[in-house]
Amino acid sequence: LRRSGAKPGDDIYVTGTPGDAAAGLALWRSSNVRNQDQRQLMQRFARPAPRVALAGELASHASAAIDVSDGLAGDLGHILESAGVAAAVRWGAIPRSAALRRLSQEQQWQFVFGGGDDYELLFTVPPAAAGAVESAARASGVSVARIGSIHAGRGLRVVDERGNAVDIAPRA
Repeated sequence: LRRSGAKPGDDIYVTGTPGDAAAGLALWRSSNVRNQDQRQLMQRFARPAPRVALAGELASHASAAIDVSDGLAGDLGHILESAGVAAAVRWGAIPRSAALRRLSQEQQWQFVFGGGDDYELLFTVPPAAAGAVESAARASGVSVARIGSIHAGRGLRVVDERGNAVDIAPRA
């Protein structure tokens, strides 16, 4: 699986719930863990679950793939740069744990797009392979979600449920 194979028209998928490990790391650094949500997030950081079985199943279907170790925006950016394409991602389609959803919108963006250490898979496939992806996910016991699509051009655009651009830039 390479980063460079994404093509306009491909769908973008992610496994699991990106952002949890980054939130867990932030909690670990703060030593301020007070509730079960926070303990769950810290566990995601302490014990990542690499998606090795699914990766093997995707080898014949995915056009591009990468693990989410530098945040969704950074790792998708590697695919986009390598393939010379652009992407549109739907914020509402990105799976997030209940614990992460209870954080502020800005924190969610920070952890999902700018965090890392999740070791989830981010991959692109032609739309005709959607059924194969779903079968491979079921067979490996890993959840997958279609979060966007690849387009001609350059860069990443994140949109809300109405199609409006979402500014995911980190806040100082």
